[in-house]
Order: sequence, then C-alpha cells, then structure tokens
Amino acid sequence: KFLESFYFTFYIVNDIEEFDVMLYPNPIIKGSSFYLKIPFAVESEFNLLVNDFLGKECITDMSLINRDDHTLLILQTEEDITPGIYFVTFQLGDKVITKKIMIK
Repeated sequence: KFLESFYFTFYIVNDIEEFDVMLYPNPIIKGSSFYLKIPFAVESEFNLLVNDFLGKECITDMSLINRDDHTLLILQTEEDITPGIYFVTFQLGDKVITKKIMIK
C-alpha cells in the first residue's frame, strides 16, 4: 500500500546540508496533478522527470511557485496515461534521486 506522502533526502552540493522533499498525493488519479514541495527557495537549476517503465515521459505541464521558505512544483499528468507505477526523478546539482508514484 502506498502512503499519502513520500519524504526524500537530498544534499545541497555547496552547503552539504540535508533536507526533505515531499511528494503528494500518492497514489493519484490519471489526469490529475501532484506536488513536489522543497523546503527552501530553489535558486539553481534542477531537473525533474516522470517516466514509465519504458522511459516515456508522462507530464504535460509543470508550474513552479517559489516562496521565501519553500518551492512548490505542480505537475500535471496526461489524461490518457496508463495506470501503473511511474518514476519521479529529481536532480539538484550532482545529486539525483528517483522514487515511485502510483497512478490509478
């Protein structure tokens, strides 16, 4: 069974600081949005991919809201996406982490 939220651990290259990233909700219904919350304002480039088992990207739209104390990424899945397990890969600097999300 999937939890409603995942917490990921990343390390900022310059500050060697540990932080948590929250992905929610999980699972989601196809065609709906999910969110990635980073507990600080992201001021450098990052990469974010959501792929199926075959590597096909499944995000049609992404919005970024940068606040003083956090960054919120809003990701929209495709309407015709096949239900299943997908991989969310977040890269900041040279640190990369991949987690799973279930789409119903």
